[in-house]
Amino acid sequence: MPDWEKILKALTDIRSGLEGETFRPAMLKRIGFLFADSKTRFIENLGTNCVALGSMMSQIEAWTSGNQFGHDCVTILGL
Repeated sequence: MPDWEKILKALTDIRSGLEGETFRPAMLKRIGFLFADSKTRFIENLGTNCVALGSMMSQIEAWTSGNQFGHDCVTILGL
């Protein structure tokens, strides 16, 4: 659970940065992209994609806050 709390903190920090339009370009380094064209495609619709990513992070935070105290560990199979 301590590792999971660090992950949640990082998600919260990134989400906060995505919410402020001036911080969005700086967040690109923290997001990370697995494929060469992913970053380019993300930037093409930066505003929309930042909002969608921030929304997904909020949903993860909400799910976690409702479940973290009832379990000893968290396993992520995929997003």
